[in-house]
Amino acid sequence: MNQLWNNKPITYLIIILVIAITLRVVFYTGVNFNDDLVYLNFAHDITQGKFHPHPYIFATRLLMQYPIAFFFLLFGVSEFSATLYIILASLGTIILTYLIGKELFNNLTGLLAALLLAFLPLDIIYSTTITPDVPTAFYLAASVYLFIMGNKKNNKLLQYSSGIAIGLAWLVKNLAVVYVLLFIGYFILELITKKERFFKTLRPYLFVSAGLISILIIEGVIYASLGYSFLTVFEVNNEHYATTLLGVNRDLRYYPAQLFNYDSLGKYFHFLGYYFYFSLLSIALILLKKRKEAYILIIWLLPITLFLQYGSMSITQYLLIQRIYRFLTIISVPMCLLISYYIANINFKMDKFIKPALMIILLVTSLAYTYNANIYLYKSIADTKLSAEFLSSQEPKNIFADETTIGYYNFFFSYKKEQFLKKLDYVKSIDEMQDSYVVINANRGYVELPNLKSRLPS
Repeated sequence: MNQLWNNKPITYLIIILVIAITLRVVFYTGVNFNDDLVYLNFAHDITQGKFHPHPYIFATRLLMQYPIAFFFLLFGVSEFSATLYIILASLGTIILTYLIGKELFNNLTGLLAALLLAFLPLDIIYSTTITPDVPTAFYLAASVYLFIMGNKKNNKLLQYSSGIAIGLAWLVKNLAVVYVLLFIGYFILELITKKERFFKTLRPYLFVSAGLISILIIEGVIYASLGYSFLTVFEVNNEHYATTLLGVNRDLRYYPAQLFNYDSLGKYFHFLGYYFYFSLLSIALILLKKRKEAYILIIWLLPITLFLQYGSMSITQYLLIQRIYRFLTIISVPMCLLISYYIANINFKMDKFIKPALMIILLVTSLAYTYNANIYLYKSIADTKLSAEFLSSQEPKNIFADETTIGYYNFFFSYKKEQFLKKLDYVKSIDEMQDSYVVINANRGYVELPNLKSRLPS
């Protein structure tokens, strides 16, 4: 079987990418009620020359808004241009997953892992929304691949570039720093298994650290040059999670329900399908068979998963990390690689039936879960999109709506009707709304933060 996949691996990879693109078009979600609006507004401000980095959590995520702004300049303001960066990051991660699997093991492992990631509901859904988690996963996968190649070729530049890639992930979202756990774990594993001199084992990790520190220094200099603290990003992240998000979803049942695909609380979507189950099966078989070459995958998955469950959002105090489905994106690649490693490299009796059945179960159920999640996310903003389409075809008049809806209208109108958009919050008399359009509750009670609820019109 390996020989078959070795003949034309690039052809198979292209087919997988075509499948991935097709799934992301069919289940396209588009702009949604996450933090999409903040990134979109910043990206538009960049195109107008109005934006500069400043001490606000979303403003510090430079590798979110600047790439989106680039595509706004290239293709104009639309849902397509807004999500293109995220889609490309998703496809890039699929390619990197193949390359990592190929370099660590063989072509079959890489191709199967790429196929699994192409079908993963979590990646399909969030690769067509404006969220930082998919680009973060891309840069982190790039970091792992560069590190593997740097070690294989004993190339210091590649090892340094691995650290740069972690730094780029940090510029998308600070949660990226959790990947330091992978490098620490792998360093300890190498110390134990290779039994080489300490400094010789440590040297590649020093180059990785240098790459990451380089990005952090450049970032600090940028903020210092603008009159802010050199440590602005660290300070802003600490403050944001300790105040604004304090108390927002700390339910310890949240991730287990997602990872193990059960819904006892009646409020979860199954973005991972049965992937985590089969990842754990693969881990058990790797340990049972003592497949040391695959230990890196275990070190990659488990510590990061445990951090997401029990880790802290602050570096100065212990604040249990907030739980959101999309945060699990950073464990997608090791999950897919673990499953594909078992299928491609560990053989038992009845494998001819078990392995194809396993793949069919994963891929078919993934489509069902993706469909359900897509329907929910699309409907959550469908009334706003449809009303925007209607209003854009009508005679220009003032449009009154709540603050969030006004923000989305501004984007859907390509920022060309801002003078007509009025916030209901500031209406003092009904006379102000004569001969106008009034939209009530277009976002149907979407409230994430308690302090936002009090600002919405009753």
